[in-house]
Amino acid sequence: MRDGGDGGDGGDGGDGGKILAPYSALSTQHSALSTQHSALSTQHSALSTQHSALSTQHSALSTQHSALSPQPSSLSTPHSALSTQYLRFYFLDRFDERSHLLRTL
Repeated sequence: MRDGGDGGDGGDGGDGGKILAPYSALSTQHSALSTQHSALSTQHSALSTQHSALSTQHSALSTQHSALSPQPSSLSTPHSALSTQYLRFYFLDRFDERSHLLRTL
């Protein structure tokens, strides 16, 4: 006669929940991460579009700035001449004041 062994073939029937529980938890976590990824992907797309628009605007402003900005060399000569003229008038004016004061003493 044969021995029944461990009590039949249905011995692991109660273990099904233990095996499926980690799978269920991972599936829930995967679903949450997938939703988060989708939201971040949408946000990235919006930021990328905004970056592109700002980059185009920056390029246009940079071109406009270059067109409006005079070259430093073109300003240095008039500036130097005006500085010399200002200093000449300033010192001549001071010299005239002192001369006048000396004459009145």
